[in-house]
Amino acid sequence: MSTPEFVTVLKKDKEFQSYLDGTFSSHKRAIPQKVFYANTENEKVTFLIFEKDQIKLPNIILLLGKLFRVEWLSLSFGPAIACIGYAFSKGQSVDILYMGLSLLSLFCFHSAVFALNDYKDHMGGSDRVNQLGGSQVIQKGWLPANFVKSLGVIMFGMGAAVGFFVLINQPLIFIASVLFISLLVLIYSFNGPNLKAIGFGEILAFICFGPLIVFGFTSVLGSPMGAKEWALSLLFGQLAFLIMQARQLENIVADSRSGERNLVTYLGFDKAKKFIGYQLFLNWTLFAGFMYSFSTASIALFLLFPYGFYCWGILRTILGSRSPLSSDLESLRYRVVDLHVLLSTFVLISFWI
Repeated sequence: MSTPEFVTVLKKDKEFQSYLDGTFSSHKRAIPQKVFYANTENEKVTFLIFEKDQIKLPNIILLLGKLFRVEWLSLSFGPAIACIGYAFSKGQSVDILYMGLSLLSLFCFHSAVFALNDYKDHMGGSDRVNQLGGSQVIQKGWLPANFVKSLGVIMFGMGAAVGFFVLINQPLIFIASVLFISLLVLIYSFNGPNLKAIGFGEILAFICFGPLIVFGFTSVLGSPMGAKEWALSLLFGQLAFLIMQARQLENIVADSRSGERNLVTYLGFDKAKKFIGYQLFLNWTLFAGFMYSFSTASIALFLLFPYGFYCWGILRTILGSRSPLSSDLESLRYRVVDLHVLLSTFVLISFWI
């Protein structure tokens, strides 16, 4: 067993790409240790080279769970389960097969998005600069970047195959909507750095994790899009938009160092804090409007108090942070994801009170 060694590679070197994506060797892993001038022509990276057998891997289920971000499943499954819960609360007949296949397809797409995002952020430099960025399964040497990319493509293919079986039986307007969103995602993938700076990624998150999922599951369940469904899509989409902003605020220093351009780095730390604060208030207001307009029992309005209390706690943390390096901002994204879980739970409860 060989001793680990350090290797520094310049971006202009022909082996730079192979060290980054892990294809330089079949039995070794290159773990980034130092990154200089990230995302520029002068970039250079110092790697620590290990034999693959020297790296202690976690349980495969835990590893894949981390890569696929199961802790973020509420983003995808929250609005879907809300639609299913609403259908059952109305006594609507539900096709269990189509419902199950739709959830399976959604899980595959969820996993693919996060795996491919890990690959993209590793190759781009942001996750190599920021040790809190992404799942870190690549940066820790657990999986090579090229394998993560392949896994993301496989999960995307599985989601598309399962989704096609469901999609062919849906209304033409829904099929057209899916194809249109897919086109937007492709445009973002090829021109991501320029579009990130104007918040295009956040807009896609709003559409995909709000209206698209609600519209999709409402169609699969055989219901039309009514006022309640549109209100749900707006509520979940706006919170997905907010989660993206929280993640960017948490990573603002690393994103700036790596040359990553997004809405938060464009606004700057102080303006971004206020922007996110306004969105937290907007989210509580939207939830209050939803409960007041569509809840059939007045007691359901009491759910606004614990939800508002949790929003207030996040707001105090953000506005109280004096610096982008403040430890108060650590795990901010997970607190907002927890807010999403709380929203999904309270929406479900409101259907059955």
